[in-house]
Amino acid sequence: MTRHAVHCLHLNPEPWAIGNAFVVKGGRAAAVAPDKTLKAYQEAVRAELLAQGAQMVDGPYVLSFWFWRENVSYTDAGGKKRSRNSPDLSNMVKATEDAIQGILIDNDRDVVHIRSFMVERGKDVEPKVVIEVESALAQGWEDTLSPAALYAIQHAGEASAKRVAASREANTWTPGT
Repeated sequence: MTRHAVHCLHLNPEPWAIGNAFVVKGGRAAAVAPDKTLKAYQEAVRAELLAQGAQMVDGPYVLSFWFWRENVSYTDAGGKKRSRNSPDLSNMVKATEDAIQGILIDNDRDVVHIRSFMVERGKDVEPKVVIEVESALAQGWEDTLSPAALYAIQHAGEASAKRVAASREANTWTPGT
């Protein structure tokens, strides 16, 4: 295993999506089929990573994603020209994060921090995805906090301590009264 990996994949990133729901024969249960476009994208991610010689990174993980998304136009069954929706960033992260499990990362439960960037999207964009995986710092989560976040935690702790002290004073009683 390794502690750091970066890969550039010349694929059009796809968002996480739910497939079509259907009722199982007899009408007793409902099921959801996998989204075909999502499944094809995830298989392409895995195939490209394996072709590049990807190695598993030691967890826990810090992930970074950069996306260049080509918005594709197509003609529907009725002959009308349509454009695919421009997906939100978090769904593209989830689809790609799921795809790298078992190749770059062991399990997405071990991800402790994610950074993601929508670099560009549009009809004339050269599609690609850059994935960076790093082992998380051994020092712990405190090293990831900004000064503003540290201040907010400290301030919240002080305010909570004051509320607890005030509550204790208000709830005193003398036995026998």
